[in-house]
Amino acid sequence: MARCAALAGLWLLAACSPAPPHPAAPVVVTVRIAQNGTVLWNGRAVDPATLDRLLDDAARQKPQPQVHLEPDRHANYDAVAGFMALAMRKGVHHLGFTGIEAMP
Repeated sequence: MARCAALAGLWLLAACSPAPPHPAAPVVVTVRIAQNGTVLWNGRAVDPATLDRLLDDAARQKPQPQVHLEPDRHANYDAVAGFMALAMRKGVHHLGFTGIEAMP
């Protein structure tokens, strides 16, 4: 049991409080955009209506999941930019690129 220290009648809460719990690992969603424009949500191909619903659900979660975007290096720019714009309009705040290799 933690011992508390007093100084001039004031309790030093830092000495009395247990260590804060470790934060939970963030939930991660991996979104891949294939060369042909197909969107895969955690490895499963999704149609536009399903993608819309999944992004709505992600935006409502507290805390929001981290959305890791992994476009194919030959994916159409408009498909990638369109996904990013949709995610931002839906209110997804934790969106970033992963799996990007340096171009030769």
